[in-house]
Amino acid sequence: MQNIVAKSVAVDSLFVNHRPIFGNNNAIVKAVAAKGTSAINSGAITIPANALITRLSIIVTTKLEGHTGTVGHKVGTLSDDVEISAADSSSLKSTSDYVDVGVGTSTDNVLLLALDGVNKILIKTATALSAGERDIFMQVDSSIGSFTAGTCQFIVEYTQIE
Repeated sequence: MQNIVAKSVAVDSLFVNHRPIFGNNNAIVKAVAAKGTSAINSGAITIPANALITRLSIIVTTKLEGHTGTVGHKVGTLSDDVEISAADSSSLKSTSDYVDVGVGTSTDNVLLLALDGVNKILIKTATALSAGERDIFMQVDSSIGSFTAGTCQFIVEYTQIE
């Protein structure tokens, strides 16, 4: 029997019992338009039981206008909740009366930089995995004024494990 020595290996996915345990994530993307309030809420984004959240992202896809303060986020299991990620009042924009298309925030450092976000979405300890099905609510908030125009994409990526 010969020994095989690998000098470098690139792994896109790892399978256990023919199921991926990383790579091959699932993603749910939801677009929500401004409705003349100081918050744009994703509404319920339902992920299945045993879903491990691997990335959360918020991206402006139509210029946000009307507000005059900072623009940040919240992520929870209820509307206007912070169970998954603490509120960050300036994660998308520190001060401005608009947020351009393509600006956003994410749990991913590379994506945060590409989206020109101010602060990263930080998932709280012991909240990324749930044994049961659950709803995730993501929200963009203005510290002053209401959003009169614009659209945000809310993205939840997860891997289902057993």
